[in-house]
Amino acid sequence: MPKIILVSLVYNRKNLVGLAVQSAINQTLDKSKWVHVIIDNASTDGADRVCKVFDKKYSHIHYVKMASNLGQMPAYNWVLNNWIPNNVPDAEIMVHLDSDDMLMSNALVEIENKFRSNSLIGQIYSDFNIININGKIKHKRHPKAKQVDPRIELTEDGQKILRIWEIKFNVIGHIRAMRIEALRSIGGFDECYKYATDVNMACKMLTSSYMVAKIPKILYLWREHGKDQVQGEKSIEQTRCWNEICSKYRELWKESSLI
Repeated sequence: MPKIILVSLVYNRKNLVGLAVQSAINQTLDKSKWVHVIIDNASTDGADRVCKVFDKKYSHIHYVKMASNLGQMPAYNWVLNNWIPNNVPDAEIMVHLDSDDMLMSNALVEIENKFRSNSLIGQIYSDFNIININGKIKHKRHPKAKQVDPRIELTEDGQKILRIWEIKFNVIGHIRAMRIEALRSIGGFDECYKYATDVNMACKMLTSSYMVAKIPKILYLWREHGKDQVQGEKSIEQTRCWNEICSKYRELWKESSLI
């Protein structure tokens, strides 16, 4: 049975979601090893029709239409606690592909290999490029995705450095790939926060007995495209979530001598 669950949350991105799904279809990892779950959070712009075309054409794609917009964290938790147990109970890895972004074709192969290399790795991130609305590279190998020295990455000292960097620079963003066993052990995604899925999960994982590791390769293309993203009307709320989460874990980690 498939071991990797690729999850995309979709809400009103008709012009971009097809590019995201196609980048997943182009993965070099054999499709017997993974499935793509597309959760439509009640789109109203026709994005659902785009997703249904892919769903009908490809057996590894599973499209689910929600009656209302659950939001990010509840939707990911629904996949973790409902869809996976009922459809692919033996799945081991959850990977996120945002509906406006794209994967490099070797992303799932690299993720599978990295998780197989060490059973204590709970989460993986990678280098990434920022692209514009037309897919042109704006920032290659974005410096935000800092890397701890690989020689100490999976040690207590390496994880401590990563915690410090995370609350300062939010370095663990893309790609988001989590071991499902680890996700369940830390209670899934924190629904107290509407946005900031990346820092939300990274901080929870860095507080657990599992470790976070980087694949120092460009596996993800993060699309920058305007007002419905971090630059626009959601910016204040997203920034508030980031700040609250970082403040929470800064104090927790100081008290626990984790930084």
